[in-house]
Amino acid sequence: MLPKPSYIELEVNPLGTMLDIYLLGIRKPLHYESWNSEKLRWAVQVDGTVDGKAGDHEWTCEIALPMEDVVTAPHNPPQPGDRWRMNLYRTEHLPAPASLAWSPTLRDDFHIPERFGEIVFSDR
Repeated sequence: MLPKPSYIELEVNPLGTMLDIYLLGIRKPLHYESWNSEKLRWAVQVDGTVDGKAGDHEWTCEIALPMEDVVTAPHNPPQPGDRWRMNLYRTEHLPAPASLAWSPTLRDDFHIPERFGEIVFSDR
């Protein structure tokens, strides 16, 4: 039997609100008071408003997740050749519903770790 995947979920909205969750399995988060990334940093830049009206162009987000928060990683810091699964999503409601992913899950659900993309660490 394969171990259940654990993963960190980070959600940011255009207003700059962050939600950080550590999941022990698919949709099985630790209680919100038992894990928070204390050194997590993020910033949001908005070109327009956040209401989906005329004049909205884009918004971007940058996130810095401290490596020490990735507690289930086999090596910390990662070693050359280590492979981690991750995904990036954008869910849009205005002006029209849309779901975008770096590695599409092929379902209307982003909690599908086996469909996450893979990053490979190197020493370069």
